[in-house]
Amino acid sequence: MRKGWCGKGFSLFLAAIFMLTGFTIPVSAQKTDGSEVPQLKIISPEASGTKDSGERKINFNRDWRFQRETSGSISGAQAPDFDDHAWRQLSVPHDWSIELDFNANSPATHEGGFLDGGTGWYRKTFTLPASMAGKRLSIDFDGVYMNSTTYLNGQVLGTYPYGYTSFSYDISDKVYTDGRENVLAVKVNNTLPSSRWYSGSGIYRDVYLTVTNPVHVARYGTFVTTPDLEKAYASGRADVKIITKVSNNSTTPSEVSVKSSIVDASGNQVATVESKKVMAEAGKVTSIEDKTAINHPTLWSTTNPYMYKVITEVIAGGKTVDTYETTFGARYFKMDANEGFSLNGQYMKLHGVSMHHDLGALGAATNARAVERQMQIMKDMGVNAIRTTHNPPSPELLEACNKLGLLVIEEAFDAWNQSKKTYDYARFFSVWSDRFASTWAEHDIKEMVDRDKNEPSIIMWSLGNEIYDSSSAGGAATARKLVEWVKQVDTTRPTTIGQNSANSRPLNSNIKNVLDAVDVVGLNYAENNYTYFHEQYPNWIMYGSETSSATRSRGVYTHPNSDKKMGTYSDLQQSSYDNDSVSWGRTAEDAWKQERDLKHIAGQFIWTGFDYIGEPTPYYNTFPSKSSYFGAVDTAGFPKDIFYYYQSQWTKEPMVHLLPHWNWKDGESVRVLTYTNAKKVELILNGTSLGERSYENKTTTWGAPYKETSAGKTYLEWSVPFKAGTLEAVAKDEQGKVIARDKVVSAGAPSAIRLTADRQVIKADGSDLSFITADVVDSQGNIVPTADNQLQFNISGNGSLAGVDNGNAASAERYKDNKRKAFSGKALAILQSTEQSGEIMLNVTAAGLRGSSVKVFTVPASTGGEKTVAGYEAVNVITGMKEAPVLPQNVKVYYSDGSSASKPVSWDSVDPSLYAKINKFTVEGVVEGVTGKAVANVTVKGIMGVKTIAVTTKVGTLPLLPSQVSLIFSDDSMASVHVTWDTVTPNQIAQEGSFTVEGRVTETSMRAKAIVRVTNENRRVNIMLRENGSLFPQLEATYTGVGDNLNHINDGIKSYTENPKNRWTNWTGSPRDQGDSITANFGKAYTIDNLDLFVFTDFGTAVPSKVTVQYWNGTTWLMSNM
Repeated sequence: MRKGWCGKGFSLFLAAIFMLTGFTIPVSAQKTDGSEVPQLKIISPEASGTKDSGERKINFNRDWRFQRETSGSISGAQAPDFDDHAWRQLSVPHDWSIELDFNANSPATHEGGFLDGGTGWYRKTFTLPASMAGKRLSIDFDGVYMNSTTYLNGQVLGTYPYGYTSFSYDISDKVYTDGRENVLAVKVNNTLPSSRWYSGSGIYRDVYLTVTNPVHVARYGTFVTTPDLEKAYASGRADVKIITKVSNNSTTPSEVSVKSSIVDASGNQVATVESKKVMAEAGKVTSIEDKTAINHPTLWSTTNPYMYKVITEVIAGGKTVDTYETTFGARYFKMDANEGFSLNGQYMKLHGVSMHHDLGALGAATNARAVERQMQIMKDMGVNAIRTTHNPPSPELLEACNKLGLLVIEEAFDAWNQSKKTYDYARFFSVWSDRFASTWAEHDIKEMVDRDKNEPSIIMWSLGNEIYDSSSAGGAATARKLVEWVKQVDTTRPTTIGQNSANSRPLNSNIKNVLDAVDVVGLNYAENNYTYFHEQYPNWIMYGSETSSATRSRGVYTHPNSDKKMGTYSDLQQSSYDNDSVSWGRTAEDAWKQERDLKHIAGQFIWTGFDYIGEPTPYYNTFPSKSSYFGAVDTAGFPKDIFYYYQSQWTKEPMVHLLPHWNWKDGESVRVLTYTNAKKVELILNGTSLGERSYENKTTTWGAPYKETSAGKTYLEWSVPFKAGTLEAVAKDEQGKVIARDKVVSAGAPSAIRLTADRQVIKADGSDLSFITADVVDSQGNIVPTADNQLQFNISGNGSLAGVDNGNAASAERYKDNKRKAFSGKALAILQSTEQSGEIMLNVTAAGLRGSSVKVFTVPASTGGEKTVAGYEAVNVITGMKEAPVLPQNVKVYYSDGSSASKPVSWDSVDPSLYAKINKFTVEGVVEGVTGKAVANVTVKGIMGVKTIAVTTKVGTLPLLPSQVSLIFSDDSMASVHVTWDTVTPNQIAQEGSFTVEGRVTETSMRAKAIVRVTNENRRVNIMLRENGSLFPQLEATYTGVGDNLNHINDGIKSYTENPKNRWTNWTGSPRDQGDSITANFGKAYTIDNLDLFVFTDFGTAVPSKVTVQYWNGTTWLMSNM
């Protein structure tokens, strides 16, 4: 990401302190300790035995031990006899940073999400069977972040600096296969700062043990291409070229042949070819090329991502000595300087997103299901392309893109020789590696291309992102080297780069030389030069490699009628109206229209698809803002409003999305937007039509149709005076037929929790996940859009709680915890299976809310294709006393293949005595056509008590008692009711002490109680400081200088210099003679007797000539006499 900057001059520095004379208000708080966090299991060290099952690739993720260096270095941990019994046992992939508390003083800074790195050790003790003796064995790491050193049985295998490429060590001559234990140790060193975004730390991708015969297919040893596919496909075939590299690690030559069989997605063989016999020399790699053809092939595309598989057999001495599988897809694409991009002969725009690699609450630890979920959400938004910013991705991401039909630009580096962070990859880029006889740069970019060259989703290899070297004289030479190294591995795809600093005219000559070196020019935030560059450099093929950088927070709507650049607000959020963006970027609409209207621009990759940890622009160095606001989807996977904007522009399935929520003040004018791909939308409030808005049908200069209003807007808009109820958007086609609807409903007070699982049947493989959405709803089941209740997650059964989230970029709550506040009414729990099949039960509670539970069923990873019953839905019924529970006539049955069906159920009779009183009980039922019984959990709702309150008053002053108290019900819900308090006598408040007042409520005979504390304590309180996590006071400013922070006004720090830079200013390049105002909302009324104002000046600023103070009396602003 490009960084903004600002000059030194400031017109005003302001910090305000309001003082309140009064007394201490007692509050209760619970200190959090480790007992609330799921404890780690420690077991005695035992060697894990690896069986020789004949598998070529054996998963090596289980049974590792881990220890992070926290108090000095760990000495001797590479030694086989090192005592690691007290170390934590875990499985990889693992990211230790995501497990830590957020640290406001972390060397990672805000860019790294305030999460520490450091040094960590992993050890794995294992045995190998004698049958593996004489075979070639290697340990393969998909990724370790970063600068790892690996040891086997005390011997150094090597050091690998880059954290994002895969690497492997041959251990054939170093490993024991005679029953002795082997110890694999990995030291990981993530010295911070090493990244401009959250990197994670540790063995965060998969580990494998590869077992082959001495004569075998080399690592990444097949390359499958379909040359001249366009011409061949027109003739009803796909010509397939297969290059196989055979490695002979024996001491004698071997005569070999290679048989390649192509099977389709159903497993049917569609082509086969066997090479002539060739002599594979000892200690060398022999390349064998074969050709065959697929008749009437199915092409891989974004709408039908069809995959084939090559099964390669190496045959020596008449026997198959190695079998290797390669998936591929048959597709062709073109990129043209005038015509843009086409796939399989069909023109299309690249509707792309940039994606960092973290997985929200899971951190950097790769999980196939979590990656697939992210990619599916992107696909649902209308995305057809992913840019893997700014590093090679996990194999799981590419597999998901192959499966879902998402095109990929795979990026190599964020830095070349010039570093962006003290300890980033630049320190290794040009360093020579004796092991590979090359620089690390050459090895790593070849490693990336070689590993992924068969993936049909990949369309371009990116040399890097916003590389500092590109502005220097030597940048082009480096770019040309990188291009050469890519082409040495793969000539079938173009090279590209994500280039910023391309807004000048004329273009910097060094940058131009770099862009001339690549095949396709990627431009970051240079929309203003799209046409100019096309005129100046007509042979350039161009696309927007990074665009927009608009910022937003899910469910937050502010300054509705103005757009702001780098606007900061006291709640540390951004507006969801698409009216906040960075200084170098554009709103989503603006960036889309710039690319939409030009055919020669192949497409765009917005920044970003998902929010990611780190880089919380515009809140630089502003704890607790620790994750980005750029995403169309937040870190929890909950879509923001802009998700639906892109869906309206990038998809054809009829849709409409209505915003904002519908909880405002009566009469308040609300800006209402609809995102839709329909022709027109009618807005209806409480059954009354507010009229239709419609688009005009327009055409780009190159003939592409689109919809836009006469004012050039790609959304429809109303201004609606708020009235509680239901606001509905009805989308219609050209003929007025209703094709889509959406609505928002005014929600009442939070009443209950509603749980929804994205999948209720998952694999019992120890890694599969179910993502559970927790919605805070009112008594009618409407989501409460402002709810922030703290939710408690309790799990039982065959699973674990892998993480919690709510998508709030300004929350410092732990990701690895069993509690989380809701944000804009939502929170997320991630359940992970064990290797034991059964069920996982998640129960979620919150103070004053009716809790909820959900079942997730885990089935064996391999069921042999047999469809069996996994379980039944959780049935929870609430009834009143002396009211027979109404049980459902049908229950949902879940099957092992993930499908479900609604089935009739016959419930056992219920004894009336069970619901004659407050009670909880279960009822069983027989499900039609299914063995086993369904269970209904019945709660008989009744009043359990009246919540006691506490108040404080001064000696001689009657306490201010509330007019309402809360009833507590047996289903954990609460309700506010009127209370009549007993009279407080003068004697009770005549001296310091405490007493209890009782009150009467009509709903129950139980009495309300108020504990009153009488005191003469008196102290001055700075009410401008936020206390105990309060959201108040909230600040707003009519203008904030770029790069400044409104929250520095009331953080308790007074700074008069650049260090620390802790100030608010309204500095601009030109004077703001009209002045600016700052508004402080305290959330409740206070009596203020003092205001201190601290003002900073320098050579470019002056003390304000006048400062006025006003206060709001509930109706209007009045002048203060302070």
